[in-house]
Amino acid sequence: MLTFIIFAVTHPKNKDAVPAAAIPPIVGAAIGCIIAILGSISGGGINPARDLGPRIVTLMAGWKLDSFACLPASMLGPMVGGPIGALLAENIFLQKERSKLRVK
Repeated sequence: MLTFIIFAVTHPKNKDAVPAAAIPPIVGAAIGCIIAILGSISGGGINPARDLGPRIVTLMAGWKLDSFACLPASMLGPMVGGPIGALLAENIFLQKERSKLRVK
């Protein structure tokens, strides 16, 4: 979702719809919403680097291998979902461009 939003608001074909000054608050609000929704489940780990650190700390604090429960999902999810979000955003703008060409 985050990659989709970033690609959508920074796409060159969308530069007239989203002012440059609005991009950081939009991305920040997206991050805040994602963490608010997933924070209790993942501790706010929305990328592999941010997720792995707390897992290592909880391992050292005595949680043993329970610290690494659901690790493949939290590592592979962003790596698979990010490119999917980017492709979706790109395809939306390509479809808009194609529909403009058909109308003319």
